[in-house]
Amino acid sequence: MGQPVSGARHLCLGLTRSVAGLGMLALGIGAVQAQDRAGAADSAIEEIIVTATKRERQLQDVPVAVSVISGNTIDQAAIRDLTDLQSVVPSLTVTQRGRTGNTVVSIRGFGGGNDNAAIEPSVGVFIDGVYRSKNSQSLRDFMQVERVEVLRGPQSTLFGKNSSAGAISIITKAPEFEPNGKLELTYGNYDQMIARGYVTTGISETVAASIEASYNSRDGYVENTFNGQDLGDRNRWAARGQLLFVPSGDLTVRVIADVDGLDENCCYSAPAIIGRSRTLFTMVGAEPATDDIFDYETNENTPRSNSISNAGISAQIDWDTGLADLTSITAFRSHDSDSIGDADYTSLDATIAVNSNARKSFTQELRLSRGGASTAWLLGAFYAHDEDIRKGSITYGADMRALGNALARGGLITAEEHLKSSGALPSDTLFFGENQGVFTNGQVESDSLHLFSNIDFDVTNRLTGTLGAGYTYDKKQLTIATRNTDTLSNLNLVTLGGGQLLGLQALQFLKPVVPIPNAVENGTKTDTGLTYAVKLAYRVSRRVNLYGSYSTGFKASAANPGRNSRPAVADIETLDAAGLLPDQTAVSLGEYAGTRFTEPERTRLVEFGMKTKFKAGTFNLALFDQDIKNFQTNVFDGVSSILANAGKQKSRGIEAELAISVTDWLQLDFAGTYLDARFEEFTGASGVDGIVDLSGEAVPGFPEFASSSAITLKKALGPAELFARIDWQYESATPVATNVPDSVEKKVSTINVTIGADFDNGWELMLWGRNITSDKVILAGFPSAGQPGTYAVYASVPARYGLTIRREF
Repeated sequence: MGQPVSGARHLCLGLTRSVAGLGMLALGIGAVQAQDRAGAADSAIEEIIVTATKRERQLQDVPVAVSVISGNTIDQAAIRDLTDLQSVVPSLTVTQRGRTGNTVVSIRGFGGGNDNAAIEPSVGVFIDGVYRSKNSQSLRDFMQVERVEVLRGPQSTLFGKNSSAGAISIITKAPEFEPNGKLELTYGNYDQMIARGYVTTGISETVAASIEASYNSRDGYVENTFNGQDLGDRNRWAARGQLLFVPSGDLTVRVIADVDGLDENCCYSAPAIIGRSRTLFTMVGAEPATDDIFDYETNENTPRSNSISNAGISAQIDWDTGLADLTSITAFRSHDSDSIGDADYTSLDATIAVNSNARKSFTQELRLSRGGASTAWLLGAFYAHDEDIRKGSITYGADMRALGNALARGGLITAEEHLKSSGALPSDTLFFGENQGVFTNGQVESDSLHLFSNIDFDVTNRLTGTLGAGYTYDKKQLTIATRNTDTLSNLNLVTLGGGQLLGLQALQFLKPVVPIPNAVENGTKTDTGLTYAVKLAYRVSRRVNLYGSYSTGFKASAANPGRNSRPAVADIETLDAAGLLPDQTAVSLGEYAGTRFTEPERTRLVEFGMKTKFKAGTFNLALFDQDIKNFQTNVFDGVSSILANAGKQKSRGIEAELAISVTDWLQLDFAGTYLDARFEEFTGASGVDGIVDLSGEAVPGFPEFASSSAITLKKALGPAELFARIDWQYESATPVATNVPDSVEKKVSTINVTIGADFDNGWELMLWGRNITSDKVILAGFPSAGQPGTYAVYASVPARYGLTIRREF
């Protein structure tokens, strides 16, 4: 891995560029100071209330690094979903890989362990207090969002399950008793059509209701030249209904029911580096791959499809008992997804991957809290039960036999004929026969209980202390049943050919799986973790707050229900003695062991921050040193990714956020992050040349400097308020993966623009453009399976633009 540019130098360069991008920032600061002295309150930025600590507090008073994106910003910046959110939060990275459901969310360089579906998120996503156990349950377009809070650093003490790197809390608009609503229509390039509607009203003096729906359709921006299919399209819908009961001033009940779905052709990838092995594909008849990934062309023979459906119902009860405030959040959710894709990414009929997932979950949270003049305390419990069923298959197509023979330089069929003629194999044996493959049914059932507490207390009239503690119990039961019809992968080439056939081991792509539970492995993993947080907040003045904190995080083990699930090294000898291991090459060579479960992740964070506010704006700063032990990730074995733990990963850096209302018509916003993310210990990592030691190396995929800068202009003109917003997302260059050459880099310089008019009669017109310069960004990369020297990448979406019409009533 390459050495990064000096952090201080890069931070200075990045800050200079971003400040320059804001244009009049220096002039604006001078104007702000003048206005502050003059008491120009009319240009002040509105106070923001957050629930980052499970109770309502002003953003500037919370000793937590949290970014808040208002519903107004989401509308005016044309932010549609979770993926778009990263354009305004530089510490946040959201990447979609492989298929729609494989969306990875990371904060400060820590996230979901690449795109392995077995790994649960390290960044928890909560919508109206309800935990979403997979990121694919949060992909729908934003509905009536009040605000989004992005909490940086471990949040395990209060948020519990899978929040060891941070949390995203999406708060939507509750029903209102006063009738109102909104209709929205959008038309954009790629024939994009978006329709959204919302209405709310009071049903009685104590009951209010709301209903909303959205539909988003768009043609794909990638052409499959082999079969004419568009990739990268949009076809999403969602509906949501709410009831709000307010029988008294002490009691409210909010019930939410929602459904959403998508049916899309995802995802586009193409080779960035083509190895010599790729010529063997061409020899068998594969069409040449594109030599420019930003031509947005592919030639896969298998049509891609991805479908996801989600549904859920939740009830939140808030009751002031007189002694304390009681909150209960109960939720049931279901998730189903199906995908079909070309596993070899070529025009050959070689390999087809089919995956499906059905997940059902129940969660229950109880909180008891009370705030006073000098103390505020909270006690809570969170329980989650998940049933996750995964079915998957990889099968060979009609061209796989010829391709396998080419990869073996003609030796595959020769060896097959020799083994049949010698009687070692039946006469009807066929290597890489059409429809041969592996078929896996896996299930993970988990129960998790998290107990937590928090107390804020005044040490002096300026100094406030916070103590928090959490205890997590997590139990998982893993079940795998499998059927493997790949003739070659089931053979023991050591005993069958006396070692002379070991050259074919590289073609044993689909190793047989030992079912679990079995006589040796019970398939159960139980974890417990204690987390805590200690914070001090000092109020220097009514405008300046300082804070320091030490906190820890915990994420339970991940279970692997897929075809790559392998017994641990410690169980191999016992399994062999029990006759449960397959008679296969890797077993004889001592190379069969792997993982069923990872170890838990444990996070530590030291953070110091400053939050300042003045009449024209706010400025917040955070310095952090954070590490995760046993970070859950993947190790690529040349064919597939194996579940593993990185020994230790560390991130340290600085985050700055500035918001200035220079005048009543000009607002400047800047957020920047300097990040030094490194593997402190990772001895069994996937490298370009195989398994390597990455200890001390930078973590790829996360830039050393990232920023988001925005200028917003507003001007009243007759019956309308005109507005314009331009924002610039910048990320310095970074390699994309440990096992992809450093020459393949991700670098971002994306510009988004909106121009509109908000009329007094409720109408609003907005022209918008995202990535208007078609910034060419490589989002992520991976080695192509079975194609040594070839590396494929995922490319960014080209420019999108359109017209939105809204009507509020």
